[in-house]
Amino acid sequence: MVKKYFVTLTEEERQSLERLVSSGKAAARKLTHARILLKVDSGPGGPGWDDGEVCEALEAPRRTVERAPAAVRGSGVGGGVGAGQGPA
Repeated sequence: MVKKYFVTLTEEERQSLERLVSSGKAAARKLTHARILLKVDSGPGGPGWDDGEVCEALEAPRRTVERAPAAVRGSGVGGGVGAGQGPA
């Protein structure tokens, strides 16, 4: 599976997402998107997995893996993790 979007997280963004995932206290969709972003991170220190590897590892649908980085592209990491959800 070919990557459509490339994500490069800053150290602060990576730490923020890691805290979110390790706390486990968020909506399942938000945690899944955070895990996806951490796996596809192409920056220094990021694993830079391709979409197929992420789908397999997280047992996430292909469209979810493709859309998480796309949401970040338009709204930043904070918006991309919660993108698609209604008001809290």
